[in-house]
Amino acid sequence: MHTKKTFSLMFISRLALLPACVVGMSLIGHTDDIVLEFPGARLSMDAAHGNMQSLLDSVSGHEHLVGDDTGALWILDFADEHGGALTPEDAGSFSWQRSETSPDELELIWRDFGRYECPRLAVHVLVKTVPDGPGFQWDIALRNLEEVGPQVVRFPRIPTIAAQPDEVLAVPYW
Repeated sequence: MHTKKTFSLMFISRLALLPACVVGMSLIGHTDDIVLEFPGARLSMDAAHGNMQSLLDSVSGHEHLVGDDTGALWILDFADEHGGALTPEDAGSFSWQRSETSPDELELIWRDFGRYECPRLAVHVLVKTVPDGPGFQWDIALRNLEEVGPQVVRFPRIPTIAAQPDEVLAVPYW
């Protein structure tokens, strides 16, 4: 049975402060990191597990992530009887590529989790820029879940976000 569950999240919050000029980006691959770069911002992820390492506003020079605080980009919480939490570090294989549908999108893929209940599970994440706006859009698809699904999907998990000069917290008035 092939099942696909897709979760989509527009990540705007503080990262929306990135410049709105998004006219093209390049993808650079190294043995140590994966870099998604476009005018105004640079996103760097480690090539071993796909964890975020850096989110740099290239106009102001502000690094949005705090130091060495990396972490799993996603966590899938399964019931304890189905193995409990699953993270990118649990994957037997990790790969990344430009999206087949657009060269301006990055696709990250984790496989081979060794779970009896869903042996063919694959986690696909698509990162792309928001058209005509600042920030990135993050999409996650869980493929081949078989009969078991996670109780909670935590995605995207952004490491600690660095404070910015003159930053103000906006709170809605109800």
